[in-house]
Amino acid sequence: MKDEIRLDLPSASDTAFWNCPGQWQLKQSIPQEERNAIDLPDETTSSGIRVDKARETSNLLDLSAEEVELYENGVKFEALLFDRWTRDFAIEAKPGPCKERLWLHDERTMAPLVSGESDVHYLSLNRPLISLS
Repeated sequence: MKDEIRLDLPSASDTAFWNCPGQWQLKQSIPQEERNAIDLPDETTSSGIRVDKARETSNLLDLSAEEVELYENGVKFEALLFDRWTRDFAIEAKPGPCKERLWLHDERTMAPLVSGESDVHYLSLNRPLISLS
């Protein structure tokens, strides 16, 4: 099965790709059905997915008490970061749409290399602030 969203390219958050590109290339040679069996998420990954989904939807009903605390601390940190950024650069900014996919391109050929999806980003006239998941 092709990864239409990422164009079958690695995710920018895939630390295995950045630490060892050969590992990512080897995984791509394994049939998708077998990869799905290997890539079953552990509880930490599943928890992160739930918190990320809550960030996107503002629905905390599926979160454990620990995940709610993690979510709330993340929202507080984001607000502090935003306030500091707008104050330090004396700018006005507004939130952009959630879940925008950003691409890193080869500087010579402009071919896409990797992509990442932002949880949130803020727009100002001359300074971007992006938070990637």
